Amino acid sequence: MPPTAIMTHAQATEALQSIGAAWAVTDQKVRLPNDAPDGRASYHVHSDAAYPHERHIRRFFTLTEVAHYIEARRLAAADISRAEVIMQAFNESLA
Repeated sequence: MPPTAIMTHAQATEALQSIGAAWAVTDQKVRLPNDAPDGRASYHVHSDAAYPHERHIRRFFTLTEVAHYIEARRLAAADISRAEVIMQAFNESLA
C-alpha cells in the first residue's frame, strides 16, 4: 500500500496525530532496550496515543514505512468492514 506521497518528518508527526497515534519515547530513530537484538535503530510509534503502553509500540526502520502505516490506518478507518484485512496486508508487507 504505497502512501499518497513521501512524508517529511513533520508531516509524519502531524499525520500520526490525525490517526490517533504518536511517536513513542522520541520522534528520532533510536535503539531501545526492548527492541529485537538486531542492533538497528528505528522509529517507534504508539498505535493509540490515548493509551501509550509499551506493549503496543510499532517499530519502523524508515519514514516510508511510517507513511505506509498511516495510509493503511486511514484506509482501514474508511472501510471498517475491511479494516482487519487491510491491516493484515500491511503487517505482511513488513515481514
